[in-house]
Amino acid sequence: MKASYKFTKCSGFTLIEIIITLVIVSILSTMIVTYMGTSFQQSSRPIHNYQKTLELHQTMENILAHYKSLMEENAVWEKDTNYAEGDVVTPTAGNGHRYICITPAGGISDTGGSEPTWTVNWPDVENSIGDNAIQWMEALAWLKINKIGIEDPDNKQDNAYGIYFSIENRFIKFTDGTEDPAGIANGDPADILKVTIANDIGQILTNLYTVSD
Repeated sequence: MKASYKFTKCSGFTLIEIIITLVIVSILSTMIVTYMGTSFQQSSRPIHNYQKTLELHQTMENILAHYKSLMEENAVWEKDTNYAEGDVVTPTAGNGHRYICITPAGGISDTGGSEPTWTVNWPDVENSIGDNAIQWMEALAWLKINKIGIEDPDNKQDNAYGIYFSIENRFIKFTDGTEDPAGIANGDPADILKVTIANDIGQILTNLYTVSD
């Protein structure tokens, strides 16, 4: 009897199929590594941006707190009185404005009882006001000139308020309920100070500071 043999054809990967598979795997691996690498690198960015947001809000809160401390002062100006730098007064006939002593060594107010002429209009509001041995300045104007910093988006401020850029720091007025694009004119009441600050990632905050009755 003749023996019969049955051969079974075995299937497998050809060399070409293996090469193609390796190429595909390599491409996919590169894409995954690139994507994951970028994701890991940027994973901390939202936290960083959030921290910057908090810092910007804190800076504006610091400005607001200083402003409120000035506006809460209700001491009425008195003649023949010793005032120190930083003291804040209101006129005897209140006009809503506060005035801060800017004389470094302080001094005595008018001994004759002649009250200073308190300025309230632009641009005189930014001038100092003589009072015997001392000088006063309207509180919002003093805050604008000496504390917040000039409008300069390229000049970083680093002071007691925080680190920021002063984008807007100016007196403004409203016409028909909107900010007048022409700005404040000579003789206009200087009673609204607009402050816009920004951080180094372009986030912006704006507040309006007004005189208080």
